[in-house]
Amino acid sequence: MNLFYRRLPWYIELLLLTIGILGINISVVHIGYINIWTIFLCQLINLTGFAGILWLARNHLIRQNQDKKDCWFCFLRRKLKPEDILWIILIVVLSKITTSLVSEIDFLTYFDFKIFKRFSIVHISEKEQIISTVIFGLVLTLGVFAEEFYFRGYLFELQYKTFKKYTWMINGVSWSFFHLFSPTNFIVILPQCLIYSYVYQKRRNIWITIIAHLISNYLVLFSRVRYMI
Repeated sequence: MNLFYRRLPWYIELLLLTIGILGINISVVHIGYINIWTIFLCQLINLTGFAGILWLARNHLIRQNQDKKDCWFCFLRRKLKPEDILWIILIVVLSKITTSLVSEIDFLTYFDFKIFKRFSIVHISEKEQIISTVIFGLVLTLGVFAEEFYFRGYLFELQYKTFKKYTWMINGVSWSFFHLFSPTNFIVILPQCLIYSYVYQKRRNIWITIIAHLISNYLVLFSRVRYMI
């Protein structure tokens, strides 16, 4: 498996990962969020997918830095500076604004794949609502670390060797393309993806994008949970 991935160009690997996301989302859609058990099963599938991406990013980083076996974890050792808090706020605010504005463009609805349906939780108790929210939160957290390690920790640095100062554009488009078969409209979130990659290129601190990514996703999570229940 490691040899297979090592020989793949990054754009081919990205395509395969995107197709894998398609399979995961189709499985989740087929099962549906009917009760606490189907919610758990769907999130277990998502959890497996994110764990695979994190594992892949870790292996890539170790191969790139064979003299430092813990190099994949080194990104988390970087400390936040006071001005980085402002960058985090800027990412969250600009991402929210750009996503809201771009989503109003009518023709972009044609890029919203109809294989996905809006989930609703049927007859779920208050206790199960709390359990469901915790499950969603745990999977979401792993998903953020998996995507940030892969797209910022591994892929950005690889792309930088070729694209230099334009890497933030390539990386942002790559991250947006990764959402091609997810319930999120991949074109609507393109400006947001570019913002994340631009700030990472400027600051080179993965904690900035991790925290901003967590905040943004948790805001979406709690708004959707309120809608579903």
